Amino acid sequence: MDEFTIQPAPNTVQITQQQRLSMASGPYYAAGQLTYDSGTGFWLGVQDGIARFSIGNSAGNKMTWDGITLTIVGSFTASSGTIGGWTIGADYIRDAAGVVGLSSAVTGGDDIRFWAGDSTPANAEFKVTESGALTAASGTIGGWTLGSTFITDASGLVGLSSAVTGGDDIRFWAGHTSPLSATFRVAESGAVTASNITITGGSVLSSLLSGLVGLANLNLSARGWTQTSAFSVLDLNTVQWGAGTFTSADGTSYSINAGNTGNMAARSFIYLDIAVSTTEYQTTTTASSAVGAGKVLVATAINGSVEPTFEVFSGVGGTNINGSQIVAASITGNEVAANTITAGNLTVSTLSAITADMGALTAGTITLNSSGHIKSGQTAYNTGTGFWLGYDSSVAKLSIGNASTKYLTWDGTTLTVSRLAVTEPDTQAEDTMTGISILSGPNTIWVATVIQDTTDPWSSASNKSFIGRCRAASGFRNAGHNIAAWMCDVTVTQVSAFEVSPPNNVTWNGQTWAPDEMGLRIVFESMNYLQGDEITSLNWSLMKV
Repeated sequence: MDEFTIQPAPNTVQITQQQRLSMASGPYYAAGQLTYDSGTGFWLGVQDGIARFSIGNSAGNKMTWDGITLTIVGSFTASSGTIGGWTIGADYIRDAAGVVGLSSAVTGGDDIRFWAGDSTPANAEFKVTESGALTAASGTIGGWTLGSTFITDASGLVGLSSAVTGGDDIRFWAGHTSPLSATFRVAESGAVTASNITITGGSVLSSLLSGLVGLANLNLSARGWTQTSAFSVLDLNTVQWGAGTFTSADGTSYSINAGNTGNMAARSFIYLDIAVSTTEYQTTTTASSAVGAGKVLVATAINGSVEPTFEVFSGVGGTNINGSQIVAASITGNEVAANTITAGNLTVSTLSAITADMGALTAGTITLNSSGHIKSGQTAYNTGTGFWLGYDSSVAKLSIGNASTKYLTWDGTTLTVSRLAVTEPDTQAEDTMTGISILSGPNTIWVATVIQDTTDPWSSASNKSFIGRCRAASGFRNAGHNIAAWMCDVTVTQVSAFEVSPPNNVTWNGQTWAPDEMGLRIVFESMNYLQGDEITSLNWSLMKV
């Protein structure tokens, strides 16, 4: 080898010329490490016939060359240079063109850490920021194709779009390479278009639905329906139905066999469940079991003490209800057909249960209880004008007429007739006079004119026959002298028959009679009177016989 000098410094070798230093197999240079990759320091030499090198801490950060592989354990720092064709900078590693790289620059924003496609990371088609935000203008991911404004499958039939045209752009689509022609698409406004959809849960607001949904696409439970099985009562615990057809709104029909509920002890629900049978109605006492997919609740029924009630919800079948299910006072004459309710259909404890115009009544007997009565006009016994028949103070009584003038009464003991008058043609009504002075002997009073009707065959006095009645009430002259007995007579005759000749007009009580007129003549005489006594009242009446 060429010349080299060893300086006096201990353990120091100084090579004074640029010459090669070589060693034979076995020798090594080391400091700290006694063998290759052992301890802390370095080792350079030949081991097992292979040139090797190690530096660092064999148990920590180190770099080794074992003759084949260069291994670096730990970190190293380089602010410039190249490695594998990559340029190392103070805060980046990038390819020679600078269009692909990694950056450690800190600007205070969401800095780009990886990029590709442009020498300016912010303009690169592919970039990832330190927050993890990924931007890619094209490419594939899991079989999906990335575009500048879309992600589609390989055929372009399914995709997502971010394109902005200024309208209601399509954001999701499937079924066509053109999003606007796809059978399924969702616009950015949320509007959904679908040619066939199945919703298995959740809900859809009615305001969001538009267009038509084919009935065949609806579950049986959601369609309209009708059926022709007639329902009827079998016994007080059983409802039955005849054979018929169940038809859904889309035209699907099922032939239903006759059946019944069996003996019911609680409310039963009758329903069709096509998963169980398309020919038999099912029954259950659990309401929730009668509804659901493929099910239609047809009717409900419950046993009764007389007969069961039931209600069929569509088609033939009808309803059988009892009185407790009718709202009180809700049935009027409009709901009852004429002549449909007969006496055999009515059972009431008293007629007071019926409020009606009774019309003509035909009955064997009418028996009033101790507080009952029949009346018209009169409001109580012998009160007002009209009649009253019934019980008063638990006594059967009768009153008819005008209680203050002319009446007939039975008070349970006495029959009383006040001012009896029978009114006929040419008959004067009953009347009363007061303040009549009694003279000695018979007293004569003219009180009325019997009008002659020239068209009446009974127009002459000789053809008329009357019975007169009169009554003088007790009169008095003073408190100590009462008239106790009297005689009274009533006649109808011409005035001249009882007046002096020649005939003169007769005036009495403000009325004047000519001699040839017929009048009512009352003659009365007291058997116990004094001159000047007055009759308190004089009642008279006339009846043609």
